[in-house]
Amino acid sequence: ALEARNGELYQFTNDRLHDLEAVKQTVDFTNFLAEYHMDATGRSDLAGHAWGNFLLTALRLQNDDDIAKAAHIACAWVEAKAKVMPVTTTEHDLIMDDGGSIIATEGDIDDYAPKDPLHAQLELEAHDPHAEVGIHPAAWKAAVEADKLAVLPGSLYTSQLAILKVDGVASAIAEHGMRADGNRKFVLFGNLVEEK
Repeated sequence: ALEARNGELYQFTNDRLHDLEAVKQTVDFTNFLAEYHMDATGRSDLAGHAWGNFLLTALRLQNDDDIAKAAHIACAWVEAKAKVMPVTTTEHDLIMDDGGSIIATEGDIDDYAPKDPLHAQLELEAHDPHAEVGIHPAAWKAAVEADKLAVLPGSLYTSQLAILKVDGVASAIAEHGMRADGNRKFVLFGNLVEEK
């Protein structure tokens, strides 16, 4: 949804990037990007989004729509010690089918209480009908070669399960577990409290 109006969003975000430079000098900037949510007065479609989403979108638009490059630049900007890469670079929508009820945006899925949680289905629908929502090669390599894999706490349907729906993620996890040293771990962290 954030990319739907690229030009408008690009201008909206760029107008505020100088504010981020000032913020960077006074607070824990990485936490700010993750936790600060937009107060977009008069822009209900943007209100509530994390600043980090805006930063990544602006960097992506400045770098030929390359989300991997945008993530690399953002990591350097916040001086991240870890390497961050997208699981997939295929443009897609997350869709939930709850017994015939179709919920079609991340925000709506987060706000929705499935009637049948055990049978509600998630699908990743590529914007290009001929494309596959597949794992990025760098993410595949990193997952297979890592000592430990962890899926961190987040929204069950739109974060934790969604990442596992990307084609190739399950096989990367399986390949990771079959590495010769036998000391590989995969950990799925659950949320300790309800989101709402």
